[in-house]
This record gives sequence, C-alpha cells and structure tokens, in this order.
Amino acid sequence: MLIKTILTAVSLTALSTSAMAQGFSGGELTIDAYGFSDGGDSTVVNYSAALEYSINRNVSIAGDVSIYDLSILSDDVTNFTLHGIFHVNDQTSIGGFYGVDSLSGNGSAFGGFEAGYETGALGVEGYIALYDNDDDTSVFGLSGEYEISDTISATANIGLGDIGNVDYTRISAGAEYSFAQGPSVYAELGNVTGGGTDSGYIGLGANIEFGAARGTTFDRRGIFETVIRGY
Repeated sequence: MLIKTILTAVSLTALSTSAMAQGFSGGELTIDAYGFSDGGDSTVVNYSAALEYSINRNVSIAGDVSIYDLSILSDDVTNFTLHGIFHVNDQTSIGGFYGVDSLSGNGSAFGGFEAGYETGALGVEGYIALYDNDDDTSVFGLSGEYEISDTISATANIGLGDIGNVDYTRISAGAEYSFAQGPSVYAELGNVTGGGTDSGYIGLGANIEFGAARGTTFDRRGIFETVIRGY
C-alpha cells in the first residue's frame, strides 16, 4: 500500500506540472483513508486528481479521476467525471456533470447538476445525480466549510443515495488544517446507514491545491464518493 501511495503521488504530481504548463487554471491532488467501527476489517483508501481549465471569465471545464481501494472488494473502483461550469459571479457557480463509476470492467454512467456559493468564511456546495442503470439509482450531496482562522476550517457533509430502492445515508463532521503555501490535512468523523449497515467511521486525508485558481470549483462526484466512500 505504501509503495502504491508513493507511486500514485509521484505520477499525479508530474501530471499536474504538465497541465499547468498547458494553461490549466487549477487542480487538486488528494489521498484519504477511512476505517470503520462495524467490528470488521473494512477500509477504504482513495486516490484522486482533478484539473480545471478556464475558457473565459465565466465558463470553465474540469475533469477528475478517482481510484477507490476497498478492502471488501477484490477489484478497485474507479470514477471519472467531467464538469461544465458557469461562474455567475465571484460568489456563485453552477454546473452540470457527467461521469462513470466502474468495477471489474462494468461501468455505470451518471449525470447531474451542481451549485456552489462562497462568501467570506463560509462555503457551501450541493449536487444531485441520476444513474443510467436498472436499479433506478440516484444520489444527493451537500457539504459546507467554515474558516475559523487562516489555517483552520470546520467541515460538514451529508450524502444520500437510493440504490435499488434501498436508501443510504452518510453524515460527517470534521476539521482541516492548511499549511502556509503547502498542503492541507484533514480528519472527519461520520456514520453510514442503509442496506443493513450502521457503522461509524473515521477518515484522514491530505490535499494539495495548485494553479491560479487554487484548486477546482467543484468536488468529486459519484455513488462511491457520496455514500460508499464511508463504507
């Protein structure tokens, strides 16, 4: 796992450097891990990268890719999402996205809408997505961040999923510490319920934002990010 983490970080860093040279406005590299209190040995480790390109002042496009290493599955889950974004003003952005979750070569496509608002120390972001599959799957996510100081922020998230008429809920709260001109580290406590599961979890992660825009406008999407990242 350590070797995989190092190789992933090196590869993503090289990718980000090349992208900035091509005029991309911002990007992010993230790694996080989750452990659970259900009495088993369930863990999730996620590696992700995102890039955003500004077409003009109001319009941009972004893409993100994630790999989810779940201990309960023999194969990794992958996700790719493409975002089309319109910046209404300096505080408000809206967009649409299209993505694919894949496991063992089988992919499930999804699409949806997203919106974000940021003013002063407070930022909020929400989205809804529908899947093109036989299970009538839909997901909804809402997140918020409040800057307590220049280096410390409080975070909160809620994710709702309807998968084959089974409802899933993930809620969490946490904190983030940002180093000056460097990465951010964060921790969160949460709980996942649904499908016979009721498990608390703890998550730890690190994130690096780069580019003129300092990261991307919107976060990652998909069923694994919304609810199964927590289990």
